[in-house]
Amino acid sequence: MIDVLIVTYNSAKTLDKCLKCIKREIPYNRILVGDGGSRDDTVKIARSHGAEVYMFTGRNNMIGRIRYRLAEIAETDWLLYVDSDVYLLLGWWKYMSKYMAPKVGMAMAAGQIEGILKRYHLWRIRRYGFVTFGNTLVPRDLLLSFRKMEDMHVGEDTAYAKYCRTKNYLVIPVTRSLTYHDKKEGLASAYRRWGKDMRYRASLPKFMVKSAVHLKNTFMFAIEENATPRELAELLKLYFEMYRGYLKG
Repeated sequence: MIDVLIVTYNSAKTLDKCLKCIKREIPYNRILVGDGGSRDDTVKIARSHGAEVYMFTGRNNMIGRIRYRLAEIAETDWLLYVDSDVYLLLGWWKYMSKYMAPKVGMAMAAGQIEGILKRYHLWRIRRYGFVTFGNTLVPRDLLLSFRKMEDMHVGEDTAYAKYCRTKNYLVIPVTRSLTYHDKKEGLASAYRRWGKDMRYRASLPKFMVKSAVHLKNTFMFAIEENATPRELAELLKLYFEMYRGYLKG
């Protein structure tokens, strides 16, 4: 048995299916939902599935902090983080549960993204690998020892992966597609959030360097994969969404 932790904010369009997939796939103990002040039916949907809902508003409405606080509330030795717009596919538990082993710090599976950015997503996985909290098994005690997560609103997955490695724990990315990421509407907002977080956590030069890396990857992908003008335009939009988030704060 395992506790499942989900962070939500106006997630009504995807949460019902997300929870149905969890209930079908996972031998769970409790489903804990941390909500950042949704104004739609998110909380109602969560409770209709028997999930325990905890509200995080004001300064506590930070994704890393919500993830950490839910881990504090959880009971099981291992935890499963699932994003509210991720659907676990058939066989997820059977394939992934074997990674719940000593010296494993996190294990996650690749996700499918449909639409214009699918090729870019697959290209990045092939070139750089991936880290995510979108469908990720973690040992509770190790996660709770990473107190810095409480002050993070983005990039907490990458930071935790680095922490695992410093503690000599394995980070296991499974390239087999075992989830579907319903990201049709949220990708631009994710990049804006990244820019906003960088405004508070990093200097302008550091932000410029990180955004330049994204721009470099965009053009590398376009050249190596013969991207269409439409694909290139969509990726450049995300680049400007980062700046939008940084400037608006």
